[in-house]
Amino acid sequence: MITISLVSINLINVNADTPFDPPPDWPNDNVKWDFDNDTIIGWRVKAATGSNPFGIADYIFNISSITYFENYEGSNIDYYGTQLDLLYFNTTTNSLEVSYSYGMPIIGNYSLVNFTYNGGYGDFYGVPQMGGPLMVNPFIPINGSEGLMLQWCAERLIDDYSMLLGGDSSPDITYPDIYTMRLENLTSGEYVQATYYENGTLKTGELFSYAGGMFPEGFKLNYTRITDFNPLDDLEWSVDIGDVFYFGMQKHEVKIEIIDFVNSTTTMEFMGDMSVAIQEVIANVSVWEYNSELWLDFPDNMTIGMANELYPLFIFEMEGPLFIVPLGTTGEELAMSMSFMTMGSSEIEITYGDYWMKMVNTTSDGYYFMENFPDGLLKYMYNKDLMGPEDMIMFYKNSTVINGAHDFEIEPYGTDEFTINVNISVSDVTHLLYAGMDRNPSNVTLNDGLLFIDLFLNKTDNQDDLINITIDYNYVKYRYIKTWWFNMSADEGNGAWEEIPYTYIGAGKLEVSVNHTSFFALTGSSLPGPFTLSTNTTDTDTDGIFKLTWGISAGAVDYSIYSSSSAITVIPGSATLIAADVTALEYTITETTNGTYYYVVVANNAAGQTLSNNVDVTVAIPPPEPEPEPEPEPEPEPIPPFIPGYNLYVVISLIGIVSIILFKKRYKLNNN
Repeated sequence: MITISLVSINLINVNADTPFDPPPDWPNDNVKWDFDNDTIIGWRVKAATGSNPFGIADYIFNISSITYFENYEGSNIDYYGTQLDLLYFNTTTNSLEVSYSYGMPIIGNYSLVNFTYNGGYGDFYGVPQMGGPLMVNPFIPINGSEGLMLQWCAERLIDDYSMLLGGDSSPDITYPDIYTMRLENLTSGEYVQATYYENGTLKTGELFSYAGGMFPEGFKLNYTRITDFNPLDDLEWSVDIGDVFYFGMQKHEVKIEIIDFVNSTTTMEFMGDMSVAIQEVIANVSVWEYNSELWLDFPDNMTIGMANELYPLFIFEMEGPLFIVPLGTTGEELAMSMSFMTMGSSEIEITYGDYWMKMVNTTSDGYYFMENFPDGLLKYMYNKDLMGPEDMIMFYKNSTVINGAHDFEIEPYGTDEFTINVNISVSDVTHLLYAGMDRNPSNVTLNDGLLFIDLFLNKTDNQDDLINITIDYNYVKYRYIKTWWFNMSADEGNGAWEEIPYTYIGAGKLEVSVNHTSFFALTGSSLPGPFTLSTNTTDTDTDGIFKLTWGISAGAVDYSIYSSSSAITVIPGSATLIAADVTALEYTITETTNGTYYYVVVANNAAGQTLSNNVDVTVAIPPPEPEPEPEPEPEPEPIPPFIPGYNLYVVISLIGIVSIILFKKRYKLNNN
């Protein structure tokens, strides 16, 4: 096993001056590499497909050989070049070691130079292992006082990069500065750009390619130089050994006690058994048994967090749920970790915020949402038909010990439309857990669920009086309100939702009084969501035919279209219904006459209606152009008066004239 100390040369500032050996002929006899053997160098690579992050990795190499390759791979061509060994951080030896895949060391040759090939034009084979760890040429040689051979190399990298540039054999080559080359297919927009340090080592690289149609939205790689090769030394967790936390997991109460932090080196089977360093958070996990009112421990310790500096959620090796990520993990970093599971699918849309991320399958109902607290503890996770075959919900439970009367507020996860206040009283010291959310925490369907509440006491006999739950909601938006509790013993222990009464206090406030803890729910129908109406007529319409289009109104069943000569604020009012039960998101208006018209679209469902904005259209159909007056008929030629026998007279006259002419000709002939 090859072991390399972490004390390495910083290649950014190195000038090792390693001449090509054997020396090339003039004018290349001063060409050299500006670095040396046994130097560690690394890049962080971020990948994205379309607008979605796709993965991140640190590639660390040892320049194990600067050499002269005779008859390179049987090509009958000799190359000057470099050999790079891919490294990983071994947590046992606290050092870098050569990575292996399927039992073989991962070694590659890069930046191969030949000055005599192709009639002296030469060749530069930058990335022989295209598709491997590096897809951008890592090194540029230096030719004496002339400096970087940037242009020489760029012109000879065309063959290397052509597959990334849509097969373009004559890409546009530009040099934004003396250290940067850019090769671009101006038709497709595919490009490769690389910036180098003065010593010829890659500083940053970027490429965008459709890979011959494999990625319809294109994929993008960004390379950035790194100098920290330990992926664990900057990890920080907000928890410590002995800390205890509580979560809801489906209809189970889960207790987690931190017992250890372990560094380990794992192998990733789907990447050819490559080794990766990770840190695990180990905990004792217990589940509440309702009948005995005891916490039952899992037989084995469980990893509840697994990460390195690149992946706060190292999902590749997780066998159970993740309850914690490192301190300071952002929503973007969560998205980067989880995006690997999508395998670059164009059907998956990924969004994220400060501490949350969401993945949605745009062609199905698949949905995954995760939000953490700023300290890294899981706040709320919901999966529906996306990450695995089963729906799953997990959520953090607030924990407190009470004795006597206790009033508290619950801030529900996933929604800010409800205010929950609870009054509870116990006769002795009792452990209270509670949470609220917008998703059903049980495994039994409840239609039209708006809000769910989870209340738990570890000593139910200590409950001293009724539990009063007060809920404030938007009574304008939500209708047909009902309240429910989850009876866990119903349906042979599978559980069932059962309706319970409530007291309407007024102005969108209700109160539920119960004599037990459980899941509780608020159901109802909400008005259709807001949406915007627009038209394809920008100024004045000149033919009376135009189109209305609108966005989706969440929860709408269908749409109605109204028209009026003035702005529409209520329905029906003075408005005229022109179409009903429309399920499309557009409607064509025809046969209008001159004037100004106002339109609204109304979204409908069982709870009521939501009006769009008004759009007004002015119709000004120009009058038809008058038909041109017909040109006057030409005056007819005068008709001579009719002479009886005139036609016969003309014929006889012609015969006579012809006879005279013939007679004269004959007379002349006879006299001659």
